[in-house]
Amino acid sequence: TALADMTLPESMRTIQTQAFADTALTQLTIPKNVKTIGDEAFINCKSLPEVTVCGTDTEIGTEAFGCTSTFTASGQYSYIFIHRVLDHFSVICGKDSTAESYAASTGVQTALFGDVSGDNKINILDVITINKNILGKEPFTEIQQKQADVDHSGKPDAQDSLAVMKYIVGLLNSF
Repeated sequence: TALADMTLPESMRTIQTQAFADTALTQLTIPKNVKTIGDEAFINCKSLPEVTVCGTDTEIGTEAFGCTSTFTASGQYSYIFIHRVLDHFSVICGKDSTAESYAASTGVQTALFGDVSGDNKINILDVITINKNILGKEPFTEIQQKQADVDHSGKPDAQDSLAVMKYIVGLLNSF
């Protein structure tokens, strides 16, 4: 299918099994209201380099994304599915979220909201880096832009910096 770019509605709650399998998606953000992503929902989306999962408690099915599957001959009259994690695929998500657990269990790379320094820790260095970006003194990569945008408004701003500070001091449990 030639589906490359789409925006899922905020009202969406469930993504069915294999709903977008084998599509040519190039970018994807899962809204925070999505509570269930079915098995293999985005399997074989080889043009999709990353997915942003905004919810912290989204149930994610087996090989929902970041994976590929091929039907391969394993002998005379015998075929099996070969499954593997796509190289250079990342899940952008919140710390201690179900998406982070999914990534860890499948071997998919993660990039955490708030962690723009890439050290898998959310600390004052991230606040400083976000503030430098806001002031135009620190350019961000595309993934850093998404990591810094913890309120999912579309761009890093002072509200994101404040949210990261609140998270560090324990006033926020998640983004």
